[in-house]
Amino acid sequence: MNKIDNYFRLKFPELELNYGLINSDKKNTLTYVCDEKYIDIVNKNKNIIGVITTREFADKLASYCYITTDPVFDFWSLYNLISNKNLNNSRSKSSLSETSEISQFSCIAPYNVEIGKNTVIEPNVTIHSGVKIGDNCIIRSGSVLGFDGFEHKRTSQGILSVKHDGIVIVKDRVEIGSLNSIAKGFSWQDTVIENDCKLDSLVHVAHASVIGERCFITASVEISGSVRIGHDCWIGPGAKIINGVSIGNSTFVGIGAVVTKSFASNLTIAGYPAKILSKL
Repeated sequence: MNKIDNYFRLKFPELELNYGLINSDKKNTLTYVCDEKYIDIVNKNKNIIGVITTREFADKLASYCYITTDPVFDFWSLYNLISNKNLNNSRSKSSLSETSEISQFSCIAPYNVEIGKNTVIEPNVTIHSGVKIGDNCIIRSGSVLGFDGFEHKRTSQGILSVKHDGIVIVKDRVEIGSLNSIAKGFSWQDTVIENDCKLDSLVHVAHASVIGERCFITASVEISGSVRIGHDCWIGPGAKIINGVSIGNSTFVGIGAVVTKSFASNLTIAGYPAKILSKL
């Protein structure tokens, strides 16, 4: 595919290689390091076998290294190549159930969309390629599903915009309110909304986030990238959850809370930054 990919495939001819981030849980992962603070994390992750990095850090890493002056540019450029190849190889005609009710004023991509039985798509909904919607769902007017989220990298060769390789999975009996925006998955992780979730209007779900079953997400909530929300949670109006945070099952997030760290299950949290008010 390119010289970096070829380098690692020659090093590991017998292995099925995966590209991923430093916390990858996939075996035979190739990643990148551009900051010394990540070296210990990489060395402790037994799944990582190869690293794109600078000469400065190569001697401190336990894995095979490809030396470059800009690991960020080289890794994410390779990621874009792989993503585009996979997307081009996986196009299939969109499948819309005959029992679904789809407005003639909606816009649905002609490929890689699945809409299940008895699902309602209201007017002015846009569904991009790479979206799977289950049975008995409602997608209300003005919502957009499956766009590339916000991911740009500063590199020595300018700003590099990163392609999104994942999809959006909306499971059964989900209601998505008006003017929601739900981004595609990213960095080998899909965006998932589990069974029986209810999202109010003006909710933003960023790339690769997962919302557990039976959650209520009220108006104007912002869920940043790679967030994990457990089952049976209630997220209050205007709450913001920063990227990478996890919230346990049956947790209540108060109005306007700003969640900057992970919390366990069965809690009431609120404030800026959010703190535990009580245990349920």
